[in-house]
Amino acid sequence: MTDKDIRTRCVGEGLDPLMPVSDIMSSDVLTLDTNDSAYDALIVMTSRNIHHLPVTSNGRLAGMVTVTDLMNHEGNNAVNISSLVAKANKISELTEISKMLPKLQIRMSKLGTTSDHVGKSISAITMAFTVRLITMAENLLGPAPVPYASACCGLSGQT
Repeated sequence: MTDKDIRTRCVGEGLDPLMPVSDIMSSDVLTLDTNDSAYDALIVMTSRNIHHLPVTSNGRLAGMVTVTDLMNHEGNNAVNISSLVAKANKISELTEISKMLPKLQIRMSKLGTTSDHVGKSISAITMAFTVRLITMAENLLGPAPVPYASACCGLSGQT
């Protein structure tokens, strides 16, 4: 159970604070394994807009990773940028935020981050941009008239 669960599910709804934790807590939560990387946590947390992620070992709770943990990790700028993207209200703000990406890539490279981890971080940030742009469009134009899916495709290989 997180502080957000208490604020929104208990206090916000005027529920009895003495009720069982099981009635207030989030259930069916996503988890990561202890062998997963911080970048895996970053991708899950930014794509699902969650702030706490249980970490398991052999199916048992081993710990919890939070956005704060990731901010203190060398990939912290990716978390910060994703957070800025989610809070942006104007295209001009997103444009300014996008200018941070080359510096992030350089910083990660200088820290010795693998190309795989750099790619995963940039992909997570790009996903945050895409989700934010779609949300902004729906706020401006109204909900989509039919269900839809967003797909991003690219080429890989040598050039």
